[in-house]
Amino acid sequence: MASSSRLPPPKVPMELHAKNREKLLKSLRRHLTETSRPLHGFVFLQGGEEKTRYCTDHIELFRQESYFAYLFGVKEPGFYGAIDIATGKSILFAPRLPADYAVWLGEIKPLSCFQQQYMVSMVYYTDEIVGVLHELSNVSEKPLLFLLHGLNTDSNNYSKPAEFEGIEKFEKDLTTLHPILTECRVLKSDMELALIQFANDISSEAHVEVMRKTRVGMEEYQLESIFLHHTYMYGGCRHCSYTCICATGENRSFGVSISLKKENTYICIVCTEVAFALKLKHEGEFVTRVIFTSAVLHYGHAAAPNDKVSFIDLSLMFFFLI
Repeated sequence: MASSSRLPPPKVPMELHAKNREKLLKSLRRHLTETSRPLHGFVFLQGGEEKTRYCTDHIELFRQESYFAYLFGVKEPGFYGAIDIATGKSILFAPRLPADYAVWLGEIKPLSCFQQQYMVSMVYYTDEIVGVLHELSNVSEKPLLFLLHGLNTDSNNYSKPAEFEGIEKFEKDLTTLHPILTECRVLKSDMELALIQFANDISSEAHVEVMRKTRVGMEEYQLESIFLHHTYMYGGCRHCSYTCICATGENRSFGVSISLKKENTYICIVCTEVAFALKLKHEGEFVTRVIFTSAVLHYGHAAAPNDKVSFIDLSLMFFFLI
């Protein structure tokens, strides 16, 4: 019988993103004051865009740009967002969709719907960015945009500053926003911690479900599938934070020293930590020497797609998912 979770997916409160904007605004204003700069201009971010798979017409599953999601919580692609530093007002710019969008993809929502849904001060179309920001700036010179541009030290990739038609009519600051906004994201609020806790809880449930259903002879991808099914079916989690690592036998990423008193034993380790010691019971005897000596988490990618059959007598299965 399929397992069901007692953890209903929580709704993400838009108050969370409103608080994030307030937090950024407070930090940015403090920085500008300390550096003797005027409190005017706009924080301006570009949301994620839908992409097709190479030259096909298939649209890949959309995932919002992280900084934009942090500040605005917008689920749809093609949006821009701004925060007026002087007034604290928040503005969303939505794409102006063609009429045939409704035929294939559903209702075209009015701007008022986005304003209410995302708890922002104003919503306009993306083709109105230049006029709206110039009108709101109340300065004679070019309005100043604080754009997101900085290095992600994990990936060595740079965040891409916003681009739109008419951006040459604005002054641009590419250095101030990134370190301040990144620091804001590091320090979590209680509402953020509650969401992280849910993600951890449903992930832990899924690990247990994998352990319950793992059998000798299963494919690695079947174990991956159990995890993905549980987190989506019972947790409403459509995305994983990264590609599943689910390796058995020689495919495992860890160097391991194993001591067993009996042969023909199948060992399956499901782990959520980088290093730990595991107790195994075999015919009434406890075997405790399972020691992880290295950690190279490269398995599960396109070149090694969790496709090994784990039916050999002695195999170590490493399963790491968040």
